[in-house]
Amino acid sequence: MDTKRKISKWGFGMAPISARMQGRYDYAVQSMIDFLEGNTAIGEIEPDQISELKGMFNRCLHKDQWDWFSVFARFGSPSWQSLTPLIPLLIDLRRSVTSGETQRVGSISQRLLQLDLLRLLRTFQDASYSQSNNTEGGWIYILSTREKPNILKIGMTCRSVTQRVKEINSATGVLFPLSARAVFRVRYAAKAEREIFVLLNQYRIRSDREFFDVSFNLAADTIEIYLQGVENDEA
Repeated sequence: MDTKRKISKWGFGMAPISARMQGRYDYAVQSMIDFLEGNTAIGEIEPDQISELKGMFNRCLHKDQWDWFSVFARFGSPSWQSLTPLIPLLIDLRRSVTSGETQRVGSISQRLLQLDLLRLLRTFQDASYSQSNNTEGGWIYILSTREKPNILKIGMTCRSVTQRVKEINSATGVLFPLSARAVFRVRYAAKAEREIFVLLNQYRIRSDREFFDVSFNLAADTIEIYLQGVENDEA
C-alpha cells in the first residue's frame, strides 16, 4: 500500500461547494423560485435549470458526490421522504415545459408548492429558514471515515452539522477526516443522544468516547426506530 498517498482534506460528501457549482446551483434555485412565485412565464422557463435542480436533489438522495452533504445541509437537511417525490415531478415538469403543455405545467407547479419546494429553495438561499425556535432542538449525526466505515462516531449538535464535523476533523490526532453518513432532526437533542447511546451501548468502544463498532445500517435503523417511538409518544 502506498503510505504516501494523498489524504483528502474533507470527508466524502463534505467538500465545500465549489465557486463554479455554487453559481450553477444558485441560478437553478432562483429560476425555480421565480417560476413558483409566478414571476416567470411558462415560455421563459429554462429546461436546463429544472434538470440542474433535479440533479441537486439526486445528489442528496444518492450520496455519491464529494459535495453531497454540503448541498443537503444547504437545503436544511430535509427528510428522504420529502425529497423523493420531487424527482419525478421535476422530470415531468421539464418534459411538459419542453412540449409546451401549459395546463400540465400549471398542475405540476401546484403539486410542487404543496410539497413545500419553495421553502426548501429559500432555505438553500438563506440558512436561517431552517433554524428552529426550539433552543433544545438539533441533530443526531452518524459519522465515519471511508477507511473504517463500521467505526461510527454518533453524537448530537444544536448547531450546523457541517460546522460540527469541521470542528471534529480539526482536532489533533484525526488522520482521516470523518464525514456525515446520516443526520436526524430531533426536538430534544441532548435527551435523544443519551437514550440512543443506551440502545447502542453494547457496540460502544469506550465509555468516554462517542465511537461505536457497529454497521451503519444497524445504527441507522436503531436510531430511526427510536425516533419513531419518540414521535408516537409526543403525538
